[in-house]
Amino acid sequence: MDIDKLKANRKEVRDVVFRGLELSDKVKKIVGKDYEMYFDGLNYGFKYALKYMQNYDVAIDDYLEDNEINKKQTTLPAFDKKGIKRNVGKKNSNVFIAAKEGNKVFSKKELSDFSDALLKDLTKLNKNLRMNNKKQFTITSATGNAEWELEPSFMLTNVPEEAMPMIFKLAKKYKQDSIAVSNKNETGASFVTPEGKVTDKYKKMVFDANALYSTDFPTGQRLTFKKQTYTESDITFKEMSEDGAVKAFQDDGYFDYQKRSMRYGPNLSKDSIWATAPARMFVAFDGETPVAVCGMAKYKNILLGAGIHTREGYKRRGLFGLCVEKIIKEKGGNTIYINVANPKLAEMKSFRKRGFTDMKVEELPEEIQEELEGTKYPDQVQKWIKSNNGSWFGLLKSDIRKKRDKARMFWVKMGNQILQDKIPFSEPKKYVKYSNLGRDNKRAIRFYLEDGLDKPERRNAYYSKLQEEMLRSSNVRYDVEDQSRGDR
Repeated sequence: MDIDKLKANRKEVRDVVFRGLELSDKVKKIVGKDYEMYFDGLNYGFKYALKYMQNYDVAIDDYLEDNEINKKQTTLPAFDKKGIKRNVGKKNSNVFIAAKEGNKVFSKKELSDFSDALLKDLTKLNKNLRMNNKKQFTITSATGNAEWELEPSFMLTNVPEEAMPMIFKLAKKYKQDSIAVSNKNETGASFVTPEGKVTDKYKKMVFDANALYSTDFPTGQRLTFKKQTYTESDITFKEMSEDGAVKAFQDDGYFDYQKRSMRYGPNLSKDSIWATAPARMFVAFDGETPVAVCGMAKYKNILLGAGIHTREGYKRRGLFGLCVEKIIKEKGGNTIYINVANPKLAEMKSFRKRGFTDMKVEELPEEIQEELEGTKYPDQVQKWIKSNNGSWFGLLKSDIRKKRDKARMFWVKMGNQILQDKIPFSEPKKYVKYSNLGRDNKRAIRFYLEDGLDKPERRNAYYSKLQEEMLRSSNVRYDVEDQSRGDR
């Protein structure tokens, strides 16, 4: 066969089919809805031809490969603007795979060779599916516009599940750090290593002509991924020990998070109280993937910050703020002290914007003060629960003017009883009177009462917190009340 004629035929057939589709659509518009039915067959015929042109395209590719035609090949679907948009829809799955290794620089010929080699492997995989009576996937040529040079890539639409292991093998063969996988009914994509580990997630895939990074198609369409900004409902916190938190990340193939005793050194020593006091850690999970961790260590009557870490690939997506809120929520009435080691967090006032103030070192236990001597942190902050609304009884004065429902009246009555040394809970012997509680317990109780007055959605949680603060078994000052009652 004449090679030049084959190339010309290939282009001519493609042009005729696409031109036919355009003209059949125009004809239907011209004749209007009343008569368009007479031209449905014409439109269907061209669509049918388009559907099966990939087989024609693959056949030509096979012939060219067998005859060692050296050229960067582009698949036919890459010129179908409507088809690309349709393939990216939620009803379809897509895999995005590149042909060159990472951010290495190659010549144009080398890039062309990589592209042709990967396309040949993908075509063979499709051929095997066809020979086994399995549905083939659509191969769409594209160009990856990443932070480094442009790279040849392919969008693979509706890859059968049984073929995905081979796709991951190809990713490893072509030295890809990860490939983008968008499953059916997903609006975004996950970046997955050849070993199957998810390293990053994006919430949306959208066409954006001004995108900084994108997958570019010959049609001029530019597809980009948009990252998810996390909200409280997107993640689940699980409490565990510090060792357990480290293990949770390592079991998921992530090793950049370490214990305090491993990462401390430039300021506080690795055997300091800050580094060794037992910590409660809260690991944030996105599904089954640990994405962030925060925690605190209790020492005497204070809390020491045990650090906040966001997994690489998940930063600048709201997880830091959610971790700070988690710490504030879990610390109760205790004061928490935090050394801010990251200069950027200090510069951005990341903690201070959330109500933290200057650390009052003189209020810390002497041994903690000694450990801080000579340290140079970009910022040192503290926080304890504090209501900005004034005292409980001051709130009630202004509350008189408001319409009170039964739930609000119950909350007011309960608060008055607690502050007047009455126990509003069942089994009152289990609890300590307000006047006999410690300073931090009283602070916490006032906060829960005052904040709960105007935030009814939090009252159920605060009710349990109030019981915890007044519970005899957890309160170090219960003996004072027993003595006042004559040990009866």
